[in-house]
Amino acid sequence: MDLIICLVQKDGLLVFLSNFFDIKKETLFTVSITLFVFWAGTSINLLINYFKENRLRKNYKHTINLLLSDLARVCKKQYLASISDLKTYSLLDDKTIAVRQMIYAPLQFLNKMDYSLFIKYYVRCCNKKQKVKASTRLFQVIGQANIFERDNQEKINLYLNIIKPLQETYIKHMLYLEVFSETIDKLEVSDYDFKNDLMEVFTLWNIKHTNNSFRNSFTNLVSPLIHVVNRYPQESTATNLISILKECHFAYSEMAHIDVSMKEYFKIFAYNNKRVYRDIEIILCILNNKKKKEDVLRRF
Repeated sequence: MDLIICLVQKDGLLVFLSNFFDIKKETLFTVSITLFVFWAGTSINLLINYFKENRLRKNYKHTINLLLSDLARVCKKQYLASISDLKTYSLLDDKTIAVRQMIYAPLQFLNKMDYSLFIKYYVRCCNKKQKVKASTRLFQVIGQANIFERDNQEKINLYLNIIKPLQETYIKHMLYLEVFSETIDKLEVSDYDFKNDLMEVFTLWNIKHTNNSFRNSFTNLVSPLIHVVNRYPQESTATNLISILKECHFAYSEMAHIDVSMKEYFKIFAYNNKRVYRDIEIILCILNNKKKKEDVLRRF
């Protein structure tokens, strides 16, 4: 009761504390002001640090969100480009690998992310367990993107190193066939039907020679010539021609096999990109508390 009366009176609290602690009012007033200033300064510093931390967290999240969105966009473009190119691309119809390759620029920045710092700024408030799981998955996705970006270039270089010698072999022996076509008239044969059949093949080739693709030359020249020489095994003059055709057949068969392998690889590469950009979109929804029509949590 005495404390309440002191509080409502003028200088009541100061007098009460002075009497209670047996301290002069002037000294108590000075101590009180000092404590108030200390408390106020500490509170202001805490508020300033809070706003700084909050601003830093928002800037960090904004930057990471942009980088992840850019990576998802690049992966989506790569997926769409690869699927489109695979419908028209064939090594047998073209002498170059025509599958477009995107530059994964955001990866060089995302690779520098610190997991503990990421968790600190993203895993807050509700759904912490789900966010930790999504964060871990995100770092796995970034690692996968690094792997297939690096492996893709290595795979292309490997294919190029194998393809180039085969192409050179095939083209070289195609030039031999062109020289051979100019000497058919002087060819000595035991069966003139053999010479006529050869001339007919080259005549048709001149008509169907609309492009220099491997498929066109093999289908309309090499393969028909192989059928002709097989029908006349007794012709000794065909020995050199058979050797040339064998080299062309071997090189073409190997290129056809590589063509299938490359298409399968680029198909896998395309769907890896699709999986990465879809995972990133879902992870961003979870980490930023955004909802989509589909159940995004179901995938984690």
